[in-house]
Amino acid sequence: MKLSVYKILTVLSLMLGAAAFDFVVAQSVSIDAPTPVSASTIRGKIAARDIGDPRPTAHYYVFEAAAGDVFLKIEASNLEGEIDVFYADNLRPVTRINLYADGSLLSTSREVYLRKAEKLILRIEAKTPTDDPGTYAIKFEGSWIAMAPAKDTETPELPKATGSSDAGVKVNSVGTIVEVKPKPTPTPRATTTAAVKATETVQTPAA
Repeated sequence: MKLSVYKILTVLSLMLGAAAFDFVVAQSVSIDAPTPVSASTIRGKIAARDIGDPRPTAHYYVFEAAAGDVFLKIEASNLEGEIDVFYADNLRPVTRINLYADGSLLSTSREVYLRKAEKLILRIEAKTPTDDPGTYAIKFEGSWIAMAPAKDTETPELPKATGSSDAGVKVNSVGTIVEVKPKPTPTPRATTTAAVKATETVQTPAA
């Protein structure tokens, strides 16, 4: 029996929605602006550094969870380091998972029990021991709650000058200085004034 066009479109939309829900692209390298976990699975890649540079690379994510058990299912390849989970408000550690690069795919899991709803920071800090990049995938299950995806950062609009002073200083509507023009150098005037000395006649009295 042939499927109707409506059923085909419905199946395709569900498949695309499931694929989008299972993947997070953004990877923040700042703990002050972690990437919100808005999909059930996050995937990332860590490139090799230059020869002689031993520093690991860190990716930061933030997620929320209700009271209960949060399950983390982790797969990693060609990465040495650790995955840490912290409380977001005070960065107190919750759990740590070590990553080892032994030439095979690492597959492990971790269960975290929460007494109440919490916001948590997840950090992947690792490096690749070879010239090939390392990869990771972390799947969230249990009391995990999807967060809204991060919005694109908009470039702030520069303030427009709305006034100026005689000194060449332009300010905007709130009084912030936005431009200072240097004063023009005055042109020296030619001095044509001649100094005239008065000659005094001194009469010498006759002897």
